Amino acid sequence: MAGMGGKDTLTGGEDSDTFVLDLSNLTVADLITDYDSTGEDADELDVTELIGTEEITQQNVGDYFQLSGGILSFDQDGAGTNHNMVQVMEFASPPAQLELIVDENQAPVVVTA
Repeated sequence: MAGMGGKDTLTGGEDSDTFVLDLSNLTVADLITDYDSTGEDADELDVTELIGTEEITQQNVGDYFQLSGGILSFDQDGAGTNHNMVQVMEFASPPAQLELIVDENQAPVVVTA
């Protein structure tokens, strides 16, 4: 599920949902109203389009993503100096953690608040 330009409000429902972040999220952060970070029906964020060719692992995910107070921020070059953190997603109920799909061929990485 993805927003379509502008600030969108996204609601997935009871089952597991995958919310997609792309480059449009660098200018306007969408709002997810019902992100569920626990259990078998936990939701995920697909950030593969957002990160491009950056190689993000569990060890360096904190260089690229920060979760604080219901806001997810992203830095395009991680520990590099060309970009800064920008807000890319808001959550109506701040989750304790997020599962991020960074590559379809590896397990999601986890960002904690």
